[in-house]
Formats: sequence, structure tokens, C-alpha cells
Amino acid sequence: FHYQWNLRELTNLAQGLCRMISQNYTEPLQAARLWIHEVERVFLDRMINDTDAQRFCEIRESVSKKYFNEFKLDELDARPLIMTGFLNFTPDDMPIYEAVSSFDELKKKLDQELASHNETNAVMELVLFQQAMEHVTRITRIIGLPRGNAMLVGVGGSGKQSLARLASFICQYEVFQISVTSTYGVTDFKENLLALYIKAGIKSCPVTFLMTDGQIVQERFLVYINDYLSCGFIPDLMTPEDKDNMCNGVRNECKAAGVLDTPENLWDYFIDKVRRLLHFCLCFSPVGDKFRIRARNFPALINNTVIDWFQPWPHEALLSVAGFFLKDIRNIPDDVRENMRFHMAFVHLAVTDASVLYLEQDRRYNYTTPKSYLELISLYKSLLAEKRRDLANQRERLESGVAKIAQASAQVFDLQVNLRQEQIIVEEKKAATDKLIVNIGREKAVVDEAVEGSRADEEAAATMSEEVQAFQAECEEDLKAAEPVIAEAMAALNSLDKKSLGELKSFGSPAAEVVAVAASCIVLTAPGGKIPKDLSWNAGKKMMNNVDQFLKGLQDFDKDNLPEICCAQVEKQFMSNPNFNPDYIRNKSGAAAGLCAWVVNICKYFRIYQVVAPKRAALGEANRKLEGANKKLTGIRAKVGELQARVAALEENLMQATADKNNAIAQADKTQQKANLADRLVNGLSSENKRWGKAIDEFAVMEEKLVGDVLLASSFVSYLGPFNSKFRKSLFTEKWEKDVIERAIPMTEDLKVLDLLSSDASRAQWANQGLPTDPLSVENGAIMTNAARHSLMIDPQLQGINWIINRETPNGLKVIQLSQAKYIDVVERCIENGTPLLIENMKEDIDAVLDPVVSRTLIRRGRTVLMRLGDKEVEYDSNF
Repeated sequence: FHYQWNLRELTNLAQGLCRMISQNYTEPLQAARLWIHEVERVFLDRMINDTDAQRFCEIRESVSKKYFNEFKLDELDARPLIMTGFLNFTPDDMPIYEAVSSFDELKKKLDQELASHNETNAVMELVLFQQAMEHVTRITRIIGLPRGNAMLVGVGGSGKQSLARLASFICQYEVFQISVTSTYGVTDFKENLLALYIKAGIKSCPVTFLMTDGQIVQERFLVYINDYLSCGFIPDLMTPEDKDNMCNGVRNECKAAGVLDTPENLWDYFIDKVRRLLHFCLCFSPVGDKFRIRARNFPALINNTVIDWFQPWPHEALLSVAGFFLKDIRNIPDDVRENMRFHMAFVHLAVTDASVLYLEQDRRYNYTTPKSYLELISLYKSLLAEKRRDLANQRERLESGVAKIAQASAQVFDLQVNLRQEQIIVEEKKAATDKLIVNIGREKAVVDEAVEGSRADEEAAATMSEEVQAFQAECEEDLKAAEPVIAEAMAALNSLDKKSLGELKSFGSPAAEVVAVAASCIVLTAPGGKIPKDLSWNAGKKMMNNVDQFLKGLQDFDKDNLPEICCAQVEKQFMSNPNFNPDYIRNKSGAAAGLCAWVVNICKYFRIYQVVAPKRAALGEANRKLEGANKKLTGIRAKVGELQARVAALEENLMQATADKNNAIAQADKTQQKANLADRLVNGLSSENKRWGKAIDEFAVMEEKLVGDVLLASSFVSYLGPFNSKFRKSLFTEKWEKDVIERAIPMTEDLKVLDLLSSDASRAQWANQGLPTDPLSVENGAIMTNAARHSLMIDPQLQGINWIINRETPNGLKVIQLSQAKYIDVVERCIENGTPLLIENMKEDIDAVLDPVVSRTLIRRGRTVLMRLGDKEVEYDSNF
């Protein structure tokens, strides 16, 4: 429908020819090759298949021979024939539109641009094979020209958007793409278009408006796109005020360009500037009728764009992509890796051919896209890593078991050696203990003898101690009787003072009782018991001449050593008189009464003391004897204690020796038990040891064969889902397995792919959950549980849906339909919480909001993984 040619194509051809610069195009051959290049870009890039492209090349070659017969055909058609304007520039920074010398030069430049792009933008992992590089140059050729708008047509996953972004980066354009939400409508689209008009027309910023057919949520969008492509003017995009603002924004530029600033001229200038700087890059899929219908309803989509039709990836592209992504896989020989990339390309092309046959025989469509091929490679890498990890874990467990058996065998020998050494130690400990018991018995006998010998001394000392204590108590009892007497004497002295004594001394001729008191004091205080003859009052006054000294002498009087004669004379001469008492004399003189009381009490004390003194002497002698006995007893006790300490030390040593002996015996028993257990373990696992060793060797072979096994399993999961049993068997057994064998890629003989993708237990669980047990259904279950992409089930009998519901309901399955209100909220919660989601009754068209969900497009910011859902970025749970 788009093979319609008019003057626009000739204009595009002439526009390309006008990009020649005389300084660089000095040879006619260069101009002729430029003409061929522009013809191919204008016409050949629209061809939808190889047949049409081949027919066009035949026509173009015949025309070239007819009109360029002066050139050699091999020089005229020399490849690569790619003209581009981003390799070289003039001194004034104008691009030179010229042919690239080689694909290597072009690839080097594009790799540099891609690296620069990834430094400042979201990283794109692109494999720039020859076809991809050609598409980049075509897109830069289109949008690099004023009013250049591109229509990129190809199936999903062809790389249209990525290559368009790279081309825009090379042209130093800003890329804009709308964010479709559940509420995105015409008003939002018009606001985005208005913002682009302002950016291009007012801010002079070149922009690429990148848009896919999935983002056209309303067909009215195409009305505005069609208007822009046809004339640049969108009638209801701006209000009159907006239009005035746009005109005022370019007024100065318009004057500088020498154009009269009338409203019409300003508006025309603004629209022309927008068309020069705003480039639409539309990415459409040719699958279905939508593209054809839209092209018919909106002719500017075809007439006012340059079409670049993305053909299926050629064999060379498939090899390049596979080689790029397989180079990071470790432990694969280079020759096997090379054959693997050829096999992957073979698988993709075989499925493409089978899809054509499938349509002819069963009237069922199946599309193989570059996205399918990339998913095959990605699934192969992840599945191989998983299977290698599982195999490594199994091998590690067996190796650990074999190592432990070997360790146990070595330990049995070591334990036997240790046991013999421990038994020697046990015998030594027993001998030392027995010897220690004999020594303890000998020492105990000595101690018992010493204790027995000291018992009589202990008893004598105890008896003497009791007697001394009784005698001492008796003395103390007697002394208690003297204490009141002494207290009264001291009280009498305390009643005397200097004044009273001075008064007494002043008496001229006192009463006879007072004179007797003074005379008794003279007798008692006579030094050495020599009683003076003069006992008169004058002698008494002389005695009391120095009152202080007299009073001090009485207080310090040695009452214990009072001479017997003095005491006897006082008693006889004075105390025998009834009137010689303190109470009677107090009437005569208070001081004399105090002295009288002192004399009487001193004499009483002396008589008591005469009784106690012999007892004290006897008590002192008894104490001395007791002290001697105690000293002897202390020596005996010290000796006995020393002997007992020696016995206690020996007993402690005996206890320690006994404990050491018991520990040695226990350790020997424990070693014997361990040796017996280890010996039983080694003997019991001897057969397992051989089997495990053989299994470890088999694991090494299995790991080598995983390369081919996982390659076939990944192809099975990635491509065979849409086919019936007949085509699955034809592709897997008759083509893929055969190709793997022919290319000498290691694989398991008679591989059963279901055993690699699932286990007997998992398949039994699927059956319990409602999955039919026929081979096709089981294969579908294995595909769904291993696929990296979300599954699309064509399930008219609801068998698969019932299985999914039974399987995922315990995990919180949510079931929605796109027709229900606010289903996006459910999707958002499922993404955040990792909850399973089932969408029922899917139509042919998927809401553009769900594109990132379906394609699992993730955004990584540090450790956080996000998924864009409309205009929101939702935190992504890996369980979703």
C-alpha cells in the first residue's frame, strides 16, 4: 500500500544530491555513487521483503548500466555504499556528507558515540552489527535534514527505538517520548506537543519526538501528527494568546533574518523553524491491519515521512549478537562457543521457517522477532548459571561426604594411635595413684600416733585451765568486795578541796576527834612504816602545810603496799573509838570527816587485800604453769597440724591423681568408642564412597554437557510455546538436536528436556493443582515456569487458567480484567508486593501503560529496582 511514488520521492532524491560539497566531490564517480545511495535510501528502504528488494536492485543495476556506462560496475557498486554526515566536518563545523571507507571505520565511530551516550543517558547495550549500523546512518540522514521525519517500520524488538535514540544523540538532538498513563488523553498529548513547539520554535532546541504505535492510546493523536507532518500547523493546538506569545518569541530572529515582522510573517517563520528543528520519529509495527488502516486514514504518515523498513535480522546479525552476549560465559571452549552462536542463529531461522509452514498448515500465526532471539540468549545464560549452581551444590555435597569418609578413615588410624598412648598414660596414672595411697597410709599412721600422744597433754592442759579459771573467778569475786571501799575512799578524797583543808589547817585547838583524824593520816602515810612519835595537832598541821601536795599524796597513796604496823595502829588507836566515824566528825569539820572516811576505807581495803594477795600470787603461779602447758600443747598441736597438713596434701594429691586417672580412663574409653564408631562408619560407607566418587566424576561430565543440554532447553522454552506437538517434535528432535550433534556441542545422549526443566515431584504437584497430564500440557507447564517473560495463554478450555489459579492462590493471586475500573492500582500493588497477577480476557491490543510490565523493563537506581507504570515509578519486587 505504500508502494506509491510521486514527486516527493524525486524531491528527496534531489535533496540528497544537493548535499554534495564541491571540495569533497571532485570525481564524477563520487556523484554517481551518491545518486545510487540516495536512490536506495528513498526507494529500497521501503521494500518490505527480500523479493521486492532484489527486484529493485535488478532495476537499479540496469539503469546504472544504461546511464553510467563510463564507469566500471564493480567500482560503481563497491560496498559499503553508505553516506553519512557525522564522520567529518568542514573548518566551520559543517558536516561533510560523504561515503564511509569501511564498516570498521563506521563501527569505531558508532561505538564511540554509543559509549558517550551511555555516560550521560540510560545505558543501552547495543550490538552494532552491519544492519544496525546501516539503520543508524539512515535515521541520521533523515532527521539530520530540515523537516526530516522518519517512519521506522519493524516488528517489536527490532531495535527501532534504541537506534533512533543513538541517531538523535549523534545529531545532538534531545529525545522526547510521552509517558502514557491510565488517564493519558488528547489534552495531555496536546500539552506535550505545545511544549515541543515552544522548545523548538522559541528555545531553538532541536528535538526528536520518538513515538511508538503502542503509545497511540487514542486515534485522535494521529490527527495532530498528520497535521504536523503535512504542514506543521495544528489548528486547535494553541489559543490566540499562545499564538501571540510564539510570534513575539521569534520577532527578533525574524527581524535579524530581514523579514518584515508582520503577524503572518512571524507565524510563518515560527512554523518553519519548528518544522526545521522538531523531527518526528515514528516506530510502527507492520503486524496486523492497524498500520495499513492508519496509513490510509492519515496519508501524511506515508507521504511526509521517509520510511526505513526494518527487515528481519540477517544471519550475520544473529551471529554477532549471540557472540557478544555469550563471551561472558565462563568455562566454555572457544570452538564450542563459536558453534553455539551458529546454533542459536540456526534455531532462530528454523523457527522463522517453521512459522511460515505453521501458518500454511494450521492457519496460526507465530512471529519470531529479534526480541525472541535476545530472550533466548538471556534465558540460556540464566538457566545455565542456575543448573551449574545446582550441579555444583550436588557435587559439593558428595565431595564433602567423600572427604569426610577419607577424614574418618584417617581418624581411625589416629584414634588407634591415640588410644595406645592413652592406655599407657592410664597405667602410669594407676601406678602413681597406688603409690600415693601407700604414702598416705604411712603418713596417717604417724599422725595418729602423734595425736594419741598429745591427747594426755591436751587433757592436763584442759584441767589446769579449768582450775585456773575457777581460782581466777574466786579472786575476782574477792576483789569485787574491795571495789566499793576504794570507791568510798576516793569519794571522800573527792569531797576535799583546798579551801576545806585550808579551813581545817587553820583550827587552833580542834576537837579531839579532829586531832585523831590528823594523827591517823600521819600514821598511814608514815614512810616505810616508821610511825613518828609526834602525833599532835601541830604535827598534823605541818603535814597539811602544803595542801595541794598533801591532797595529791592521798590520791596517789599506794594502798596495796600499806605497812601492816601502820594499819594495825590506826585500827587499835583510832578506829576502836566509836566516835571515829565520818558522820560524827562531820559535825566538827567536813574536811576532817572526809579524811576520816578515807582512813577507814583504806584500812578496810588493806585488810581485804591481805586476803586476796596470796590468792593472786597463787593465781599467777597457776597462770605461769598453764602458759607453759599451753606452749607445750601449742608445739604439739603445730607438729600434729603439720603432719595433718601433709596428710591433707597427700589426700588432695590422691584425689587429683584419682581424677586424672579417671579422666584418662574416660578419655581412653571415649577414644575407643570414637574409633569403633568411625570404623563402623568407614566400613558401612565403603560402598557409598565408591558410588559417590563415581558420581563426582559423572558430575564433571554432566557439567560439560550442560552447555548443550541447556542450549536445547532454552530454545525449547523460548520458541516452542506457540507450536503444537507435531511442530515441536519436528523442530526439537529433527533439527535442533541434529544440529547440536553435528556441531559437536557437548550434550546428553537421548536428552529428555522435561527432566532438565522440571522434576518428577514438580510435575506431580502440577497434576494435583489441576494441570492435565498429557505431554503437551506438561511441556506448557515447564515452559511457563522457566520462561523469563510473562506467559500469554491461549486457553479456550480454561485448563491452564484453572491450574494457575490453584497454583498461585496460596501466594495471594490477583485476577483482573483490563475493562474493570482502577485496575492499574491492583497492578501497582502486585508489583510492589511481589504478588502473582492474572489478566483475563486480553484483547489484541495491550494498554500502553502495561508495556513496561509486559516487557519487564526495569530501572536501577543504586540498590533500588523500579518499574515505570505510566507516570509513576513503582518499586519492583523480584517475586512479581
